[in-house]
Amino acid sequence: MNTLAIYLPQGAAGDTMMYDYALIADGHNLIEHAFVSAALLPATVRAGEVIAVVPVELLSWHRVELPK
Repeated sequence: MNTLAIYLPQGAAGDTMMYDYALIADGHNLIEHAFVSAALLPATVRAGEVIAVVPVELLSWHRVELPK
């Protein structure tokens, strides 16, 4: 099973946005990596998965109160 890890850049997405990615086979072996536009990201195989890595600066934590 292949895994495509896409590192999301900061800022709003657009046609000229570039993405770092890594394509990994069987969870251990790097197949390829590059810095490309969204149109050039590799297609994943049907049994594969895609992971989006969000920069820590774009995350926020909120306290919520769940019903008991």
